[in-house]
Amino acid sequence: MKREADGVVSVTSDRTAIDLIKDSGSRGRGEDNMSVVVKKAVSKRLLRLGACGCAVLLASLLATSQAAAEPPDARMSLIRGTLLIGKFRTQRELNAMSWEDQRNTLITELVARTRDDVRFYQGLNDTDLAGAGSLLVYLRETSSRTDDQIKTMSADDMRNTVIVEVGVQTGRGRDLQALSNLQLIHLVMGPERSFIRGVLLVGRFRTQRELNAMSGEDQRNTLITELVGRTRDNLAFYQGLNDRDLAGTGALLVYLRGTGSRTDEQIKTMSADDMRNTVIVEMHEQVHRTDLQGLTNMQLALTALGSHEVRSPDNLPELQRPGQHTLVLRADRVFTWHTVRRFSDVPVLGPFIGRGIDCSHGWLPQGLAVGSGESLIAVAGWGQVEGNGHPGASTDPCMSWVSQLTLNFDTRPFDTLPRKTLDRAVLAYREQAASECVALVYTQGGFLVDPLPCWTDGDANPEFKPNGCLSLRVPNEDWVRSPPNRAIGWFDSTFGVGKSGPSSWDVTGLFRGRHMPGLGQPDMGVGYMLTGDPLTVGNLSAEDNTRCTSALSDIRLEVTYTVPPIPAEYDVDVH
Repeated sequence: MKREADGVVSVTSDRTAIDLIKDSGSRGRGEDNMSVVVKKAVSKRLLRLGACGCAVLLASLLATSQAAAEPPDARMSLIRGTLLIGKFRTQRELNAMSWEDQRNTLITELVARTRDDVRFYQGLNDTDLAGAGSLLVYLRETSSRTDDQIKTMSADDMRNTVIVEVGVQTGRGRDLQALSNLQLIHLVMGPERSFIRGVLLVGRFRTQRELNAMSGEDQRNTLITELVGRTRDNLAFYQGLNDRDLAGTGALLVYLRGTGSRTDEQIKTMSADDMRNTVIVEMHEQVHRTDLQGLTNMQLALTALGSHEVRSPDNLPELQRPGQHTLVLRADRVFTWHTVRRFSDVPVLGPFIGRGIDCSHGWLPQGLAVGSGESLIAVAGWGQVEGNGHPGASTDPCMSWVSQLTLNFDTRPFDTLPRKTLDRAVLAYREQAASECVALVYTQGGFLVDPLPCWTDGDANPEFKPNGCLSLRVPNEDWVRSPPNRAIGWFDSTFGVGKSGPSSWDVTGLFRGRHMPGLGQPDMGVGYMLTGDPLTVGNLSAEDNTRCTSALSDIRLEVTYTVPPIPAEYDVDVH
């Protein structure tokens, strides 16, 4: 079952599913070499699906989304899949073959098994050649025709045979002639009920003829019965799923059985979520993608067969659909540090006659950051105390400080989006005077703690700070991986960071450099630092009482991006 994130703040990590399966002793299957993941690991899954007989249909369903405008390696993978599922070559043999060798091998098989000659098949482009191969494998694997019968058939004969079968299935007529071979196979899968028919066919739960005699509702109930009989979830659970989720769960069942990933006995102990998590683990090790939790179950099954595009916007999670979106990200790592400068004039006689002020024991807030996520409240800023910190006090310097707040945000919801352009990134927060920033200790004539206001002018009068108190800097070290026991340093460069409001910063350039880097991208550090301005206590001599220390809440990184329209060449109109 797909689990949607609550709102746009966060998305569950794939690690949840991966740890769940690994902790239970299961192991995913996949290839380690990223460079051959489409050619090798995907084909390994397709080879295993060959044991499922009708699995060519599901592979061909993918092919309907591939257009002639795609690069050669993407189209050629369909030729490889046809050779694998048709059992014309093994995975090991294909791994040793070039793309051209694979193309020529499929041509050889078609020439030997059909009536057309080598010149005919050599004249087909990759997409049409893969389509002809899919018709051949469909007819053989569904037992629609015997090898002897197919040997008397041309590519057009195979196509016309499939058109007749699709016409019987759908009740459609001459318009089927306008469809490509791959689009015809797409119809066999039953897109009108979210491919429930295809799951029943590929899973060999029902034959083509049996499915033709069943209504859409009968097919749905049949798949529910198969799932109830083969998994741990009950009838009420599966009846509560819509067609898309039901078909997706069925696709996972067929994948696990057809690939031999799990036995029927093992699957019987698994819930729909267990099956989903198992497939996520195997897909993660196969394709090394980090966005798998955001895919539906059907999309996971297609990914197992090598799909890299999700073709229908309606099947996409909301944040992956074409158009402009804004992600609101919250801090997942926080580091705070106070740097204090204390002066030595102790005691200082002020208006409290007979009492001294011990500047070396001024109290600073003990909790610089409390809570997490949306509830995080943190203190940052700067200030100084002259005399006793009140209006009309002496001019003796007492103490100064800078409070530093460094934040990191979980950007995986953005990083894992497969297609997007960055529009803007803004670090924003609510800012008000901190409730406590420093308190002086009176040590003569008794013990007294005197808390001082945190937003004041140079004469210690409370003052509203309309432009805030903070400066944004870029940390120059990986403080997330190695938290220091000192203040964090920062780059001299701001990487284009600029203030966009009293309590917000435009960090678009910095964010783009980190998350969508170009060639020769310089080190841009980790996270964001909000600190006082002046930046260091060396610039604060405590010769007045200006204080500007703030409490920050609703700290967020707002990332606005645009998902482009799905290109027309990926759209398949079969109606």
